[in-house]
This record gives sequence, C-alpha cells and structure tokens, in this order.
Amino acid sequence: MGFYLDALLNLPNLSVERYTQAEQQVFLKLRNARLVFDRFHVMQPVNEALNKVRKQTGMAVKGSKFLLLKQQVDLTEEDLSQFVSILKHSNRLKRAYELKEEFRDIFKLIKRQAYSFVNFRARVLACFSH
Repeated sequence: MGFYLDALLNLPNLSVERYTQAEQQVFLKLRNARLVFDRFHVMQPVNEALNKVRKQTGMAVKGSKFLLLKQQVDLTEEDLSQFVSILKHSNRLKRAYELKEEFRDIFKLIKRQAYSFVNFRARVLACFSH
C-alpha cells in the first residue's frame, strides 16, 4: 500500500475533465502534480453556451448547430453560404460564435508555444552535445 501511496503522491500530472469539488480535493493532496486540461473538455461548456444562444435566438435551421461548432476555415463553400446567413440572423449569435473562436485560438497559441519550446530545447541540447 505504501508504494502505491508514494506513487500517487508523486504524480507529475493529473488529467481532469471538469474541475469538480472532488477533483479539487484530490489535487490539493497531490502537491507535485500539475493539472492538465484537454481542449475537448475545456471547449465543451463553451460550445454548450453557444448552442444555448443559438436556441434563444430562434435559430433552428437544420444543421446550424454543427456549422457553428466547426471552425470557419473547415467549412465547404456550401456550408459557408449557410453559415453566413445563420450569423446574419442575430448579432448576439454572431458575437457568441466569435467568442468561441477566440477561446479556441488560445489553444492554438499554447500549442505553438509548446512546439517552439520543444524546438528551442532540442537546439540548445544539440549545442551542448558536441
């Protein structure tokens, strides 16, 4: 039992879906662990909020939910035409979509920074390995 407890207390990362009160209590006990959130679970409530705004604004066009969940760059020409008309329906819905995309951009930035760091680290290590 002691081995497992030591291993648990020395976890480097703790991956969580939603930061519930129970997860918070576990995390407080694991002093060495870093919380890791994946993009899907962080984006989920954002997408749910966007869908709520879509419903509140009366946008019930078939497929509108999934068009709003996509990134604009992933839309086909046909999708784009419908997408534009959906956003024209309501300024509030348009703003909610823009906020969702801004929030998604945070993850792109973090990913780019992570890759930059890995590349930088590799170059530094290469300098010292000669």
